[in-house]
Amino acid sequence: MHEAAMKIAVCSTCGSDEVLADAYAAWAVTSQSWELAQTFDKGAYCARCDGQTKLVFMAIPPAQQALFEQ
Repeated sequence: MHEAAMKIAVCSTCGSDEVLADAYAAWAVTSQSWELAQTFDKGAYCARCDGQTKLVFMAIPPAQQALFEQ
């Protein structure tokens, strides 16, 4: 069985992975923390560009995936 390739979200303008996506978070009473409820395709932000961007999801080469695994 093949595992799904890991992907990384990057800025469509500069290629940086210092990006944020707009999302809703819901307060979970039982865990007393915010839990991600929904992300949106529109409304991403790039820290390097210091502005709005569109996200592009790039495959991470298998040889580099270990750098991102916990």
